[in-house]
Amino acid sequence: MSARKPQVSRRAVLCSGVSVAAVWAAALAGCAPAPALPRLRIAGGENGGFFLEYARLLADRARAGSIAEHARALTTGGSLAAIDLVLDEGAECGIAMLDAATLARDDGGTELCALGRISQNSMHLAVPAESNVRSVQDLAGTRIATGGPLSGTSLTAGRLLAAVGLRPEDFVSVALGLNAGLDALAAGEVSALVWSGGAPTPSVTKQHATSPIRLLPLGELVDPLRREFGPLYDRVVIPAGAYAGIPRTETVGVPTLLLANESLPETTAAALADLLVRDAGLLVPDSSQSLQFLGLTEIVQTGPVPLHPGAARAFKDLHV
Repeated sequence: MSARKPQVSRRAVLCSGVSVAAVWAAALAGCAPAPALPRLRIAGGENGGFFLEYARLLADRARAGSIAEHARALTTGGSLAAIDLVLDEGAECGIAMLDAATLARDDGGTELCALGRISQNSMHLAVPAESNVRSVQDLAGTRIATGGPLSGTSLTAGRLLAAVGLRPEDFVSVALGLNAGLDALAAGEVSALVWSGGAPTPSVTKQHATSPIRLLPLGELVDPLRREFGPLYDRVVIPAGAYAGIPRTETVGVPTLLLANESLPETTAAALADLLVRDAGLLVPDSSQSLQFLGLTEIVQTGPVPLHPGAARAFKDLHV
């Protein structure tokens, strides 16, 4: 990463018979509305992925809630690109994976903070359905699409491959994002594709319908990853049927955060934190209804990335 200047399951709650709005209505009553920002730019991810879909929904809700006069989602190359925009104040907030955000702070971006944890990403390691590859180790000597150069996937992919003993010289890493990587996989130009996103991911679903894939299990890599990098990774499951005909697959999960620069006004940060809870049911992309969303108390669990003071105050007031 380049040097920088100093700088519930919600579904379960929604199905419990008590709406999120009702849960928080009393707590939110009497709070003075924050003055609207002139603009709110939310750095998302690639077309066809969860990050950009979520950013678009969040922008809609921010406008509807008078948090910003103008709000829009920005298409980016992924987590690292979104983080750079937030740190350089090219976006007021952005969506990124926890491991990428932690690395950015360790690399000097200490002004990076979280407005909340919004979901759990699932690592996908996809190969063509007819491929002879059965394990990550079998990818030695092959070409692997490891994510775009500014994606969080590229960071996590390198860590995954190293965890099974594959050195950079043991394979060819091809810097392709999701859509270009899927095309290359279908064309036989790469042997595997690494992607981090919701399950299902719309672009993967679409490609799987015409160029069937298999997913390699990655759950056994969680322990070595946690030993080296700390509790940034979890064991999660891509459920059977998330992609037609693909069985239940254990894999590596990476929390997803909504990030901001500490320079974001506290009133805006608090209003956005409220929104993550109050409008939870309106922030679920249609294509990601089965995504593993987080419970109310998990929203504040942002790991080594501290909450923005405004978000921390809002969650404290809401007794999260």
